[in-house]
Amino acid sequence: NFSRSILFGYAIPFAHTGVRAYFTPGGSAAAPDGKWTFIAGLNNGWDVLKESVAANAAADGTLADEKTIELGVNGSLAKNVSLAVVYYSGNEAGGATVGQRDLLDLVATFNVSDNLSFVLNYDKAEQEKALAGGRTAKWNGLAGYANYKLSDAWRTSFRAESFDDKDGFRTGVNLGTGGQKWKEYTLTLANTPAKNVELRGEVRKDS
Repeated sequence: NFSRSILFGYAIPFAHTGVRAYFTPGGSAAAPDGKWTFIAGLNNGWDVLKESVAANAAADGTLADEKTIELGVNGSLAKNVSLAVVYYSGNEAGGATVGQRDLLDLVATFNVSDNLSFVLNYDKAEQEKALAGGRTAKWNGLAGYANYKLSDAWRTSFRAESFDDKDGFRTGVNLGTGGQKWKEYTLTLANTPAKNVELRGEVRKDS
């Protein structure tokens, strides 16, 4: 699509600053149509360039100055099915004080044919001590994509997603009913008039 999904930046970090390593062992019976790649990273935190700066400070002035770890794996489950799983954990600023933030990000891709594919993306996260009384803030989201190649020059993509910010922690809005839920639908049409050029137009509805 042309526009970003809600999950990108609200359910998961928008930016990472750190180091990341990849390891791909030899193929095996567990990966019949490809190899599994293992990922390990060490980041400064969610959406910050440096540690111990104002963006990392909680309301009480405590700094989120510890690293965020990143562990992941991706590969083929079957001939036309692939899976990517990433887990993040580390102290982050939010609410009254700094607390541990954990995130599980899952992306499954189903290639039905050379022209048609489906993608499912699920995110589940929480942060300790983010709410009044030291309670834990929780959020989750689900996005689905359908991609179809109409011809060599034309393709289309449809996305539908829902983001449940149960406590209003990520969106910054608590409606007094336990947070809020966002939904969006996006239809994108893309054309490739030349080898290295793609034009995209889309319609999107958010609620």
